[in-house]
Amino acid sequence: MITTSATTNERRKRHVIFDFDWTMIDANTDLFIYEQLNPDLLRQITERASEIQWTELMQSSIESLLQTRRITEVEQCLIKCPFAPEMISILQQLNNSATISPYTATAEPLSLGEKDNSGDDWGENEVSIVSDANRFFIDTILRHHGAHDLVHGVYTNAAMVHTESNSVRLTQFCTHIQLPHQCSTCPVNMCKGEIVQRLRHGHYHLLNSRACTPSDLSGTVVVMVDNVTDGSQTFTSQNKENGEEQETPSPQVIYVGDGSNDFCAAKQLTIGDYLFVRRGFRLEKLIAEGGHEQLQCQIEYWTDWKDLLQLFQTHR
Repeated sequence: MITTSATTNERRKRHVIFDFDWTMIDANTDLFIYEQLNPDLLRQITERASEIQWTELMQSSIESLLQTRRITEVEQCLIKCPFAPEMISILQQLNNSATISPYTATAEPLSLGEKDNSGDDWGENEVSIVSDANRFFIDTILRHHGAHDLVHGVYTNAAMVHTESNSVRLTQFCTHIQLPHQCSTCPVNMCKGEIVQRLRHGHYHLLNSRACTPSDLSGTVVVMVDNVTDGSQTFTSQNKENGEEQETPSPQVIYVGDGSNDFCAAKQLTIGDYLFVRRGFRLEKLIAEGGHEQLQCQIEYWTDWKDLLQLFQTHR
């Protein structure tokens, strides 16, 4: 597990941030389990989607599902979500080298906890997931594919799983971190734009993620300095004990997404950053309808994970 502290100069050179549903995997996890295990509940979800906040709807839906199904059945269903081998290759390469190697169909993904000794264990990239799914679903899928240790931070709605009582309790992301967002356009549970800003600035203590604990940033004051000429940003870290200051460039950000809730995150990207947009989904349409005027970053498009792998090879 990687820990990142703003008190050092050892910040990663690049932060790669993935959405999860329809981006890292080829499914919507919130709906996939109902498609497979209870289509009647899926119809109810569709009917109620405009009436109730999504995370609350998912909580009531999984409570109903678990009246007739076991958590182990949900887990077995989740691991069937399509997860392209090229995506696993991308994660492995981002962790092990600054160079993205071509995917080979014969290459087996690393098993959970196994390290590739061909290079630095974590490379020069930090890898995060920012998703409106939930931690139970995401962790189950990542662990099954041996990719859990290839992701440094997961920022999503919290989930408490009780196998003995066969229950799952979902908590909205902002409720979990006890810090409501200030965005007027994003749903109440999460603003991906604010999360991206905190990741860029190294404010991990405001995200309550396994990427970094609050104790890692104790005694540190972070002051942002914006460079208005080229959009790049730096942060100054000051240690309270010795008064020393260090100005460190913020990392380049690559954001990979598909949905409308990824647009707010895209607006936080600056010149020198990249937005990798999946074709055929809402984010592409928003950009085409004039959203590009609100973006400073470079935009690239992909359709499947072979395309995405090629993008990472091109922009390595």
